[in-house]
Amino acid sequence: MTELSINDFLSRLSSGAPVPGGGAAAALAGAIGAGLGGMVCSLTAGKKKYAAYETDIKRLAASMEELRSGLAGLMRKDAEAFEPLAGLYKVKSCSSPEEERALEIRKEQALAGACAVPLEVLRLSCRCLEGLEELERKGSVLACSDVGAGASLAAAAAQASFLNVLINTKAMKDRETASRMQGEGEALLKSANDTAGRIYARVTDRLAPGN
Repeated sequence: MTELSINDFLSRLSSGAPVPGGGAAAALAGAIGAGLGGMVCSLTAGKKKYAAYETDIKRLAASMEELRSGLAGLMRKDAEAFEPLAGLYKVKSCSSPEEERALEIRKEQALAGACAVPLEVLRLSCRCLEGLEELERKGSVLACSDVGAGASLAAAAAQASFLNVLINTKAMKDRETASRMQGEGEALLKSANDTAGRIYARVTDRLAPGN
């Protein structure tokens, strides 16, 4: 997935193919958000004005690189998780009750697997936002708009990923597992939205005329 050009990825995204879809797009948004965080670190590192934060900036740069790589990798994992589910949905009928039960078990497993990737995108997006919030305080003021843009993209990744959790948990018959996954997703989404909101408010305040 990450080997595609931007145009090729967008072309496949807009086609009728089952993958890439919203999950891969969400992971890409998060990866871009982390990439912007890395850029802010690069623009801050080594500057005398921010010498007091040099150690923190180096730590944040390493974290953003790890998050960027992890989120980009989840683009492929999302496609891998969805393909078995898509295949199972194509099965229209079974020849016996036993085959029907086996199909339902496989569907439940596939649905849980399809939830696992967007939940991980949510986790990494929250980590990215935590780093961006620190960067908003310690990074170059010349790149504060990039911090805000990164936060907006990481929040979008979290929001889109939660929808992918919901569409899969809704179809699960194991309501205990579905409730657990949905509950984790809700908590992560709230954290992402709250953090992104704080960052966006501070960045827009910094950029307001007269400030």
